[in-house]
Amino acid sequence: MIFKSYQIREKFEIINNRKGILIYGENLGLKNDIKEFFKIKYKQSEIITFFQDEIIKNKDILLKEILNTSLFNPEKTIIVFEVSEKILSVVNEVIEQNVKNFKIILFAGELEKRSKLRNLFEKEDKLAIVACYNDTEITLRNYVASMLKGFKNLDSETINLIIENSNKDRNIIKNEIDKIKNCFPEKEIKNHELPELLNFKEIKDFDEMRYVTFTGNKEKLGELLSYAKFSNEDVMYYLTAMTNRLKKMKETLEIDETVGNIENSINQLKIKVFWKDKPSFINEVRRFDKKKIDKTLEKLRDLEILIKTQPKINSGVVLKDFLVNFCNLQSNASLKA
Repeated sequence: MIFKSYQIREKFEIINNRKGILIYGENLGLKNDIKEFFKIKYKQSEIITFFQDEIIKNKDILLKEILNTSLFNPEKTIIVFEVSEKILSVVNEVIEQNVKNFKIILFAGELEKRSKLRNLFEKEDKLAIVACYNDTEITLRNYVASMLKGFKNLDSETINLIIENSNKDRNIIKNEIDKIKNCFPEKEIKNHELPELLNFKEIKDFDEMRYVTFTGNKEKLGELLSYAKFSNEDVMYYLTAMTNRLKKMKETLEIDETVGNIENSINQLKIKVFWKDKPSFINEVRRFDKKKIDKTLEKLRDLEILIKTQPKINSGVVLKDFLVNFCNLQSNASLKA
């Protein structure tokens, strides 16, 4: 039976009555939230975790665990990570077992519509399946609002700042929300302290690096790159940050085709630009047109694919080369009014 991800909390009792639950999809942050929620809900149960490979190597291990009931804790929850079609026959066998106070929870990556594992959990009433699709701006805004419900000064601009500063990554957003809860125990957000509080992964340094690249300041970029060090994790994060920035710039230019004023166009963006960032954002937008943005987005996608498909490549060098080459291109770009 199919459930929406938000229904895990809203309809937990209904989902909990199912013998098995399959959580699948590409949204790692959402799946981590669900894992933590399950750990809280099943804290009175004996929780046993496996990875699929362990079960494939020894198919009896799961059945033995199910049938081995503890005298001290009759309830048992088994969680299996990184599952795929390979585990289908074992899951079928487990479900057929008439064992009370037992539940199996599976976590999988993306599953195609024709997936037999997915079809089993979608069609069986005694099973539950939840898809974890990538977040949209709306789902993230709702997530922040719900997690910080009851906090004073939680306005649209504050929510936007949390989302943008977290690069629209639910895992990072959750960490930032935890910071806010710890630093503002009285549930009153002090907006003047928020930008400094949310300064993670030295994002300010990269914001400056992106700005001088987009505006063609070769001398300043050379200075910043002279001491910059990028881990593989940093590189993927920064590529995504630049992609999101360019998409917002393109949205501004599309609005400006009707409005005819960059500053007024920025005010109409779905996700607002933080007031401190507006001057930089305006300067960047004025050095681009939609065609150049599309070409740049394509280059960033190519870089991401290159880094993901060739793990031995020095991703830091790849990023630096891109920044230098693009900055040189932008140094000759004409400035729009």
